[in-house]
Parts: sequence; structure tokens; C-alpha cells
Amino acid sequence: MSIVATENTNIKRLAFALEDDIRRRGLRPGDRYLTAVEAGKQFKASKMSVHRAMQYLAEEDFLVRQRGAGTFVGSKFEVTPERWCPLEIVHVVMSMDYQRIATFPAELLVEHLGITMPQAVIEVNYVSSFESQRHLDRLVGRIAEENKSKEGLILIRSTRPMQQLIEESGLPAVVFGSVYSDVTKLSSVDVDQFEIGRLMARHALDERCERLVLLMRDDWRHGDNAMLAGITQELCAGGLGFDALTICCLSPERDHIVEEVRRIKSEHEETDAFLCRNHVYADAADEALQALAKRDSVQIISGGGRKPIKARYPYVAPDVDEDGQIQLLGNMLVDQATQEKTQVENQVIPVHLCKP
Repeated sequence: MSIVATENTNIKRLAFALEDDIRRRGLRPGDRYLTAVEAGKQFKASKMSVHRAMQYLAEEDFLVRQRGAGTFVGSKFEVTPERWCPLEIVHVVMSMDYQRIATFPAELLVEHLGITMPQAVIEVNYVSSFESQRHLDRLVGRIAEENKSKEGLILIRSTRPMQQLIEESGLPAVVFGSVYSDVTKLSSVDVDQFEIGRLMARHALDERCERLVLLMRDDWRHGDNAMLAGITQELCAGGLGFDALTICCLSPERDHIVEEVRRIKSEHEETDAFLCRNHVYADAADEALQALAKRDSVQIISGGGRKPIKARYPYVAPDVDEDGQIQLLGNMLVDQATQEKTQVENQVIPVHLCKP
């Protein structure tokens, strides 16, 4: 990609972020919006980039810029009307280990699903891997008997049997994450897992790394396979064989990850990059390498998760932020409940690499 094309992509991405910010603030046509300086501070962008992004929106009539007066929401900006939702209860079912990893806090889900579906009560169900099937069996059975048309489900970090059970139930349901290939009737929202892996590997290759360690969760899901496929494809394309990558599956406890990274680096001095499934693993790897005084000589690349307050390493980020992903989930569930859309939707969110 040329430098000009990259710059244009970044400006459009910033423009979309500004538009999303206007929606979250609940602004309407004619309302005053941020100045370029204020927006630059909020989005950590240069004044020139903000000016270009605002000009892009102004050309589309989403913003009106008046010299000496300020920036205002344009006439073309459409306020999304509140949608009627027949669901009274939405059950968010997530694995306990997901909350331990904390890449997407449950509180954020509840808050933003409440905005998308203000009529519904959001109930979060934490289930262990051992009890997940039994829990869902009981939940589905009760809903089928009592309130089939008034309750829906969102599955997060779900297993194949969980997805199959919900698919067979016929209840309004969506998956936050990857859907297994033989589950064909559930809609989903997920970031591009293959591209996450490819971008991490590509950055390591660009930094001339030759010995890589992948720090993974100790239990895999379908999306993890896609991420690994992206890594291996890019490494092979870059001339490195499979023996250039070591996979280390670890539970998401920080102390455990720190000790393992210390051990790996002590026993395999030639390791020059850690590809981390998310920021939990990347933060722990950073801590371990700092303690070993090896941080400057080793690359850490994170596959993403919560947005870091201050990035100390390159990381992969989605083009649609957490708020937008939750809104997509909520809208899909409303579509299912109201039968506005009958076809299955699998929304794959593009990603990009961010450098500190």
C-alpha cells in the first residue's frame, strides 16, 4: 500500500471515529461539536489529521464548519431512532475465564446493550466450562415453556456444543465471537481473527525477528485457530518455517505468565518476539522482560483486547470500537426478535496495527 493510500485510510478511520462520537453524545443537526484541538486531544491525533477528517465529513454534509463560529453537526447526520424491541430479558452467557481475561468488561456490555435495548433487562450469566451445557439446558427449557418470544441470548466465548444447543432451540440469539463452521443458523459479530494473526506476524517479520513465541490461552476456541492460521501463513510467506514459531498455552494469571516468559527467555536466548493473544499476555510479557533487562531486544506484539491507556508495544485494534460492536450485537438480536431480517449475518470487523 502506498503512503498516500495509508494516509487516506487513516483519515477516513478518524472520520468514522468522529461520527461515532457524535452519535454517542446524542447530538443532533445544528448542535455544536468539538473543535479540532479538542478532538485532537480526545482521539490522540494531530491537528492537521483532525482538520482533514472534519473536512471529509463536511464534504458529506455530516458536519458544518464555520470560520470564527466553530464546528456543528450537519443536516445529513441522521439520528438513529429508538427501535422497538419485544424482548423483556436478554441473557448474556459468558465463560468464567473470559471475565478473568477481562478483554471486554461485562459492565461495558450491560451499559451499552441497555442503550441499544432500553426496554430489556440485561442478565449476565457466568458459567464454568463444566457446567455450561447443563446451565444452558435449564435456561432454554424454562424460556421455551414460559416466555419464548420475550427472552433472547448473547453467547460470548462459547463452545461448539453451546452454539449447537442454542441453534436448535430457535430462540433469538447471537454470538459474540467466531461461529463454528457447522453452526449455520446463528448470526455473529467478531473481529477478523485471521488478520490479527497475520498482522502480528507481519510486524515481527518487518522487525527482522526469526524466533517467535506465541503466548496463547490454555483453552482454545474456533477463532484461535483462525488467528494461528494467519500467523503461519505470513511466516511461511516471509520465508520462515514452522520451526520458527513456538506455541505456549498459559492460563491467564499474570504471575504465571510472567514466570513462563522469564523461563522461555532464559532457556531460549534467541527468542526475539512474543506474539500475545491479547493485552493480558502482552502486559505480563512486558513486565517479565523489563525485569530481565531484555525489553529493548525483544518485540512484543499484542492481538488486542481492551484499548490500552498507554501502549508500550504494537497491538492490533478493530476498525469498529467496543461500543460499535455491542451496538451491532444488540441490533442483530432485535432483528431476530422482530424477524425484520431472517438471513444469517456474520459480521467480521476489519482490524489494523497500531504502533506506540
